[in-house]
Amino acid sequence: MKEVQKVKVMAEDLRSGMYVSGLDRPWLETPFLLQGFLLETDDDVKQVRQYCEFVYVDIAQSINFEGLKHIKPVERRERPADITKHLFPHRTKQPYQDTAKLEEELPRAKQAVTDLTRAMSTLMDDIGKNKKLDMKAVKEAVDPMIESMMRNPDACVWLARMKTKDSYTYRHSVSCSIWAVALGRQLGLPKTDLKTLAQGGLLFDIGKVKLPDELLTKKERLSPEEFEVIKSHVSEGVELLRVTPDVTRHILQMAEYHHERYDGSGYPKGITGDEIPVFARIIGVIDCYDAITSERPYAKPMSPSEAVRNLYEWRDIDFQAEIVEEFIQ
Repeated sequence: MKEVQKVKVMAEDLRSGMYVSGLDRPWLETPFLLQGFLLETDDDVKQVRQYCEFVYVDIAQSINFEGLKHIKPVERRERPADITKHLFPHRTKQPYQDTAKLEEELPRAKQAVTDLTRAMSTLMDDIGKNKKLDMKAVKEAVDPMIESMMRNPDACVWLARMKTKDSYTYRHSVSCSIWAVALGRQLGLPKTDLKTLAQGGLLFDIGKVKLPDELLTKKERLSPEEFEVIKSHVSEGVELLRVTPDVTRHILQMAEYHHERYDGSGYPKGITGDEIPVFARIIGVIDCYDAITSERPYAKPMSPSEAVRNLYEWRDIDFQAEIVEEFIQ
């Protein structure tokens, strides 16, 4: 298999005839849902410039490389000694210890994840029928998974990595809920925060229930107008959660800010760095990782190792470096 020869190219230096093989941000943050495409027209070039500061161009598949310029590498900040204290200055780190072996925990984890998946499917069906969101059902659904993760996180995490053929939307929500608790446990957050991460991981993308199925399952590149509709899932989700009793401020923030990016390139507000609430920064990383490692209508999944390499490249651009590095752990 021939090795891909890639170079970084500033967006203003792009020309038709270049083959874009990678972006300066996750593909799911743009309308370019096919991962790799030839810039055939000036309109294609303009659309890439609208979303990206730079891209990666595959020399072998390009028919025009005029004007290529390399960008300067992103400067990295010094890593704090205590990441948990840095992210959560008012929390006391919890010393979690495994109390069950993987083989012992796996049957309980399977039941917890099965029940959680079933509950999420019912929840989304109800919302699709304009019924109210049942937060009591959400809390009851995530609690067995949290208890399993506290005993031994490996079982649920292993299940989250087993990609099934279920509906991507609710399977993605369940996986994100598991990954969020895993990262919270890794950071030593108290159980109350693990519950927040579990519930928020299940609900942050709930606004997609209000979007047309034909857009969510479209295999071709989205038009700018269609991409704006996709982006509206944030406001749809926030509106739904605002009127739901017992939705905490942190869960609401996870829905409202999970597409904000560390360098200010996200949406809907374009805020940067620590302006993005920390729970939203966490779920943003997890949302991206689970999405790019999943089978979606418009993209093949990346391997976990490839996804991790991409997350590492995107640290302090799209995502806070400390959260990315702790998630990789």
